[in-house]
Amino acid sequence: MTRNSRTLMCGSPWRCLIIIFSLLVASRRCNVAADSQILQKCHLKPFGCHKPPSETVKVVNTVPDPETFYRDYIQTSTPVLMKGGAAHWPAVQKWPGNEAYLVEEFGDEVLKVDYRKAWNNDFPKKKRMKIRDFLKIYREESVYLDSPVGVRSPFYKDMELPACLDCPDQAAKLTGFNMLYSSGNTSYVIHHDGQDNILTLVSGRKSVVVIDPKFSNHLYVNDFTVLPGLAPLEPEKIDLVKFPLVAEVDYAIAELEAGDMLYIPQMWFHTVKSKGDPNIAFSIWFTSFPQCDDRMEEEFDPDVMVVESTAVYLQCVKEQPPEISCKPGPPRSLSEIIESLPQETKEGWVQGYKSGDMKEVEPVPDKKMASGYTIPVLGLGTARMFQQTYEAVLYALKSGYRMIDTAQSYKYSEESIGRAIKDSGVPREDIFLITKLAPKFFGFSSTKNSVDVSLEKLGTDYVDLFLIHSPDCQEKADDNDDDDSFRCPKDNPKASWEESWKAMEELHKEGKIRSLGVSNFFPKHLKKLVSMAEVPVSVVQNWFDPFYRDEATREFCEQHGIVYQGYSTLGGMWTDWMYRKKTVERLKNPVLASPVLGKLSKILDIPVANIVLRWALQKGVVLIPKSTKEKHILSNLEVLQMELDELSFRVVEKKIAPVKINEDGQPSIYEDDDEWNRIIESADDGKHEEIQVQKDNKDQKRTNLFELVNLEDETIFIGSDDGKMYAFDGETGKVKWTFKTEEDLGSSPAFSPDRSVVYFGTEDGHVNALRATDGQVVWRYKTGGSVTCSPSVGADGTVYIGTLDNMMYAFTPDGAVKWSRDLGGEIWTHPALGHDGRLVYVGVMAETNFNAFALDSQTGTPAWSFKAAGPIWSAPILSQDGRYVYYSSRDSHVYTLRADSGSLVRKFDVGEDHDGVDSTPVINRDGTLFLATVGGSVMAVDIRRGKLRWEKMLGGEIMSSPVLDNDGYLYIGSGDGHLLKLKQKDGSVVWKFPAGEEVWSSPRLDKHGRVYIGSISGPVFCVDRETGRAVWSYETEGPVVATPQITTEHQYVYDYGQGTETKDEL
Repeated sequence: MTRNSRTLMCGSPWRCLIIIFSLLVASRRCNVAADSQILQKCHLKPFGCHKPPSETVKVVNTVPDPETFYRDYIQTSTPVLMKGGAAHWPAVQKWPGNEAYLVEEFGDEVLKVDYRKAWNNDFPKKKRMKIRDFLKIYREESVYLDSPVGVRSPFYKDMELPACLDCPDQAAKLTGFNMLYSSGNTSYVIHHDGQDNILTLVSGRKSVVVIDPKFSNHLYVNDFTVLPGLAPLEPEKIDLVKFPLVAEVDYAIAELEAGDMLYIPQMWFHTVKSKGDPNIAFSIWFTSFPQCDDRMEEEFDPDVMVVESTAVYLQCVKEQPPEISCKPGPPRSLSEIIESLPQETKEGWVQGYKSGDMKEVEPVPDKKMASGYTIPVLGLGTARMFQQTYEAVLYALKSGYRMIDTAQSYKYSEESIGRAIKDSGVPREDIFLITKLAPKFFGFSSTKNSVDVSLEKLGTDYVDLFLIHSPDCQEKADDNDDDDSFRCPKDNPKASWEESWKAMEELHKEGKIRSLGVSNFFPKHLKKLVSMAEVPVSVVQNWFDPFYRDEATREFCEQHGIVYQGYSTLGGMWTDWMYRKKTVERLKNPVLASPVLGKLSKILDIPVANIVLRWALQKGVVLIPKSTKEKHILSNLEVLQMELDELSFRVVEKKIAPVKINEDGQPSIYEDDDEWNRIIESADDGKHEEIQVQKDNKDQKRTNLFELVNLEDETIFIGSDDGKMYAFDGETGKVKWTFKTEEDLGSSPAFSPDRSVVYFGTEDGHVNALRATDGQVVWRYKTGGSVTCSPSVGADGTVYIGTLDNMMYAFTPDGAVKWSRDLGGEIWTHPALGHDGRLVYVGVMAETNFNAFALDSQTGTPAWSFKAAGPIWSAPILSQDGRYVYYSSRDSHVYTLRADSGSLVRKFDVGEDHDGVDSTPVINRDGTLFLATVGGSVMAVDIRRGKLRWEKMLGGEIMSSPVLDNDGYLYIGSGDGHLLKLKQKDGSVVWKFPAGEEVWSSPRLDKHGRVYIGSISGPVFCVDRETGRAVWSYETEGPVVATPQITTEHQYVYDYGQGTETKDEL
């Protein structure tokens, strides 16, 4: 088998089609000359700086008839500018400069207004407003009317159906109208629409950039941050370091004047700038091919996989009839046409807002507690903020928050909050402060003492609300907790919350606690508490979100006059506590990823988080959402200024089914796998084929165990293209265990930091984690492409690995995806980790775009990117001091880049006749870089000076990477089927071991004088380093291209700290 014969598993025919589509796109990528110049010139500049428009949008001077419009533009998905297509509209003739007419005719129409005019990559503040009121402010304030128009709007009397849609069949495809009104100077994000759009300009000018959807991947639309279909780019400041593929995007520009119509096909990306005052336009929405929408949703989730679903839709459009027959019907007004639409269409049409809806949102009053004090309805939670607590609380207080929730068990929290309150300038009496008793302080005296400590940390004489954090303490420490806060007191293991409540009542009398309450208590606990309490229970604080509604506790609270406060309302418990307690794979947050809430978010133009928080407020729940990010802290506060209408509230109530909860507050998912799967699938909406992390019995059956591995003994781990990962006894070659996969196994394994887990990839698309001792599955993750890349593992256990579908992944040790990023080219070899762990260096097989990257190890965000003149197969390596990173390319150059910035220091020309470098080089202690070329030679290069020291021609193409020992020798496999030992000083051959056919595997040395390597012929060899004779060999059933891994205690370590002398030189 050869390198080029490796196949990419694509699953269903449609997925194969998507891959083919992507390859076609890649083949047509433009050749960007001098990328570094583009980066220097256009980084953080407006879109379009990177290149001029590739073409102009087609212009016609008359609006085509429906049949021509369908044949030439809709079915071919081609934008067209129809000059003067709406010039005869009464709106175009009457509205510009005639605000008196607008007020008289439409003044009481209610529309939505954005309180911003330029895109900021987040949701704008919106407000419903009458036209008459908008016209009073739109020139003085930064506002932009961007609103759907109701099904019976009076605006339609001054508009007409575009002639290109004027036949019954095409008119029936109308889905809505959207009005745009500003004083000019507005801009919007690069996005595509879920429908066809005829943008019609009534007044002013618009400049529209349109982009073929084949560039969807280059626009990073799968990385959207606000809504699907919106690129995560700031049009006025394109970050070419973070989003390098944007530099290759072709585009066209259409310039609109009053009366012009621009057809933008569904899925075409565009961004719009408005000029001229007033600037008035309408988007006329229609759906040409609903069957293509259906196919797209069947194949992919368009709210998640935007790139892939776009390709499916466009392919479906190509398959539609090339022509239609559509004759004009009788003359009708636009209102009559809309009124005649199918009932289903009109039900989906925005009904329009009523003047009665325009009342200001009533302020949500504080809630009165049984203690007589009041509690704000919204505050800031601080659980697990750790060192970020101070900054988050300070910002929240300065932004208007007046309730802060903490606990004795939150590390760094109480003291940080005390400092933040002091530094905020907000008077203490204006802040409602909550803290909670850690169960380790159960008992009368312990509780009183702990409150004194909390008061000192918080810098206050009293707390507004003190809660018992849990009714139970733990006899044993929880391995997942950071401290022992929930352990039973060592000196009084039988201490109870009842004793603590009595202490709290005394503290209440002393004025140190104003109101008393409990957390994580349920009716069976509360009945006892209410019966014994002398000071009334003011608050119960429990987990509450759309899936976990705690209905029995809320009902109890309502009956007994207790305020109910919810924590984790945005679903954090599902990804944190439930993960730790149920010890299953970490899943998406089902609340924030809910397709029901996502669709409602798109309809309302409100973030999912705000919808959930407002829903909870309207249910009477007091909230303490947690966030350390400033924009989220502000956004959460905005729920006080919004209100869910009855329909939206009912959608959340009825469309999301909550889990059942037992008397201890335990959700039914513990005993009911169907319930657990329902929660997981609610985040996936059934679109994904499977839960990605596998832990089932089928995977365990893949392992064939012959003998347990003792990690203190020498064991060799290596994969073969017979689909098996092998564990061999290093001394004898005896097989300890094998693990069977579906396809070839060319990925070289890597260990977890504690060496207990072996990680590797397989060509069936999986990343695998096996126990080193017995080969049993710890976890498996199914990616979208073959995985031939070898993993690299960080000090914190993060596993970094790339795939042949261009994706770079970072996994947590438990198999959760920490981040993933499309790098625009196949990733064949392992990444390199920076010396401080901050950056991950990766090379990719891309020719016409950036192919060398440094990624942030925590987020995957590119810190820098560089374009070598040819694709990069080999792995990057770092200099001994970590200041430089070296990339070898198929363009026959070795690039020396600064590791911190990616700037080019020098490049060494290997020579075109060597056919490039696929092998990964190695550097010795004196700075000599040893590399092997596809042409068959091994070179020693003074890389700091860029000078060749020696070159040795071997036989065949060399894919194997060299390895060094401390005695002055180099070991490498050759394309003519040998393992060789060379002298580092001159390349002379010491011995040559015959290994069958080509050797792509790279050698590994142990401490005991042995070298291990695989062969394309199928064997794994163990060879004596001194003599070059075989110690043992094992014949696998397929080519062995992977590199062996050796248990840690037996690995040979090259010592950079020794002197430059070697045995050979003495």
